[in-house]
Amino acid sequence: QPAEMAALRQEIDAFERLIAASGTGQGHIGTAAQQLLQDHPGVTLIRLKTLPTSPFSAAESGYPALQRLGLELGLRGSYPALMAYLQDLERRAGPVYWAEAKLESRYPEAVLDLVINLLRHDSAPHRQAP
Repeated sequence: QPAEMAALRQEIDAFERLIAASGTGQGHIGTAAQQLLQDHPGVTLIRLKTLPTSPFSAAESGYPALQRLGLELGLRGSYPALMAYLQDLERRAGPVYWAEAKLESRYPEAVLDLVINLLRHDSAPHRQAP
């Protein structure tokens, strides 16, 4: 279990570094996703929605208290450009948990609708169960 905890901590720390570097503050992962577009001129953001945060684990479970950050993205571009964007998103954000992915292709362009989740440390105080 200590190895799992250390691996999870590294994944969360990598994502928090991405958030801090993007200047987005707590929970605003949309700006980080938008900033990736600067490195991928063949990809256009057509929709962005930040989903409400939700608890991922409870401190009582023995794991760190985590929050799940959700994001809906709509992207347009060629298939290779979209795949490069997704690879870069995974590389920069650490682990990305894919909830949904839907690709509609009309050559030469495609539209990719995504729902992704990332994890961060929950800084809110928790009440202990009685």
